[in-house]
Amino acid sequence: MKKYILWDFDCTLAYRDGKWSKTMNDILVSHRINIAYDSLRAFMGRGLPWHEFERPHTELLGNKTWWEHVESYLESVFVILGVREVHAKAYAKEFKDRYLDLSQWHVYEDTVETLEKLSEEGYTHIIASNHVPELKQLCEQLNLDQYFEKIYSSALMEYDKPNVKFYQEILNDLNNPEDIVMIGDNYNADIRGAKHAGITAILVRSENTLHYEHYSKDLKGVADLLEKIKNAKISA
Repeated sequence: MKKYILWDFDCTLAYRDGKWSKTMNDILVSHRINIAYDSLRAFMGRGLPWHEFERPHTELLGNKTWWEHVESYLESVFVILGVREVHAKAYAKEFKDRYLDLSQWHVYEDTVETLEKLSEEGYTHIIASNHVPELKQLCEQLNLDQYFEKIYSSALMEYDKPNVKFYQEILNDLNNPEDIVMIGDNYNADIRGAKHAGITAILVRSENTLHYEHYSKDLKGVADLLEKIKNAKISA
């Protein structure tokens, strides 16, 4: 019987400098426009597909592609921030390539070591992330794809985390495995969402403000937590 680990991607396995906010800011700076960074961050905390996780993509996107939907929102943000509409549309079109610029992406130092160690212990790795359609290609460019049996990006699915249907789609595709754990840095999306789907979850990297039981400040503690979870199931 396979033992699966579902991994979040951003801020769990790898990270992009400044995430979406810095990407937006870099576009503006390249056009000699200065906007308060905090203003950009506020807009990136809403309006994106995973902020409307209760809605299926067929309803949310309508006749648009995922990127068309996102670019429409980014265009509206530029306009609100004072960019002329004719320029806002062009700037939004720049976002995709800038966001995926490989020079801005970094794999955490403990990622590969942890993946290799857990593979040796018999775990099968899966990525389950709220992300862009190009997540698989990004993993290939970062030399991470070799460690994963499957890579699921919400942009290519019907729902986003923490919607339980996001997890159910993956579980169904994996033939509903009994031994499966979710690992991620976001309590709402990765921990609460997984638990609602009946999946045990481990919180990593983020501050453990809620004092969640299965927590590690980095990936180095994941193996011990997995052993602890396994033993708890055996004794239950």
